[in-house]
Amino acid sequence: MNVEEQLRAAATEGDLKEVEKLIPEASSLNSPDDDGCTALTLAAKGNHTDVMKVLIDAKASIETGNKHGWTPLMFSSYRGHLAAVELLLGSGALVDTLSSEGNSAISLAIEKGDIDIAKRLIAAKAKVDTFDMIGMTPLMWAVESEYDECVDLLLEAGATPDARDKDGRTALFIACGHGTTEMIEKLISAKASIEITDKAGNTPLSVAVEEEDEETIELLENLLRQSKLE
Repeated sequence: MNVEEQLRAAATEGDLKEVEKLIPEASSLNSPDDDGCTALTLAAKGNHTDVMKVLIDAKASIETGNKHGWTPLMFSSYRGHLAAVELLLGSGALVDTLSSEGNSAISLAIEKGDIDIAKRLIAAKAKVDTFDMIGMTPLMWAVESEYDECVDLLLEAGATPDARDKDGRTALFIACGHGTTEMIEKLISAKASIEITDKAGNTPLSVAVEEEDEETIELLENLLRQSKLE
């Protein structure tokens, strides 16, 4: 193995002494493997924060993504490595970088239901209305996975309840499909439209009817009646 390959291997294993030895010998700290991962990315994947710090201090790039555009911050956010997220943000990592599939650090944290990392990313001014390749937002994924705390956090941070995916559906359509009345009430309290239609002409109510969910149907019908009286 050449020096760069040895450095990546040491970073993968979290071998701090070996990494410190190889840094001065490497022609580039950002040399990627076949998947596009640099030594810093590999250290981030393994949650080796001490190795990450040494590489960052040696000026390794914190923004270089792998072949799918995943940065060290994305891996740390997805894998639940809060200390690594703190280190990267403190070192100036860009919080809203998107992967080739449209994933951001916060969408990946929400996908895992990691409320602590999501809070830290929002504190770092992460955008909460990013769209992935199928038009899903972090809020939609939180509703899809029924992560109540994440839904509350995103709504409090200003997530748009009526953002639409590629089929024109909103988070409320997803909640109605699952029949989660508490989630439906959260979204409606956040001003989600109950009369909105998707590209096929469906409404949240028609989704509930299709699911034969009597509780959700009754809830939506009552809300629709109330809205007409206001």
